[in-house]
Amino acid sequence: MQAVATSLRAFGKRLVVQRDEPETVSPGGIALPETNDNRPATGTVLSIGPLVNKDASRFEDTIKEGARIYFHPYAGQAITHEGDEFHVITSDDVFAFVDA
Repeated sequence: MQAVATSLRAFGKRLVVQRDEPETVSPGGIALPETNDNRPATGTVLSIGPLVNKDASRFEDTIKEGARIYFHPYAGQAITHEGDEFHVITSDDVFAFVDA
C-alpha cells in the first residue's frame, strides 16, 4: 500500500486518507451489518496538498503524512486507485488528531 500511496498526490487544501476498516463485530459479539452508517471517521493521512499547512502559524499542530485523524464521516470523495479505496477530504474536515 505504501507504493500506491506515494503515487497519489493531493492538490490544494486536500488530503488523501486511508479510512480505517469498519468493525464487523460489536464489543458484545454481535455481527454488524455492512452499511454506510458504521463507517469509521478515523484514518491515516497518506498525502498532503501544498496549501494544507500554509496557515500553520494559526495552529499549534500541523497535519503530517502518517498522522491518525478524526474527520467528518461523510466528508470528501471516495476514490479507487490500483484496487485500493482512498478518500480525498479537505483539511477543514479534520477536527482531531489521534495521539500514538
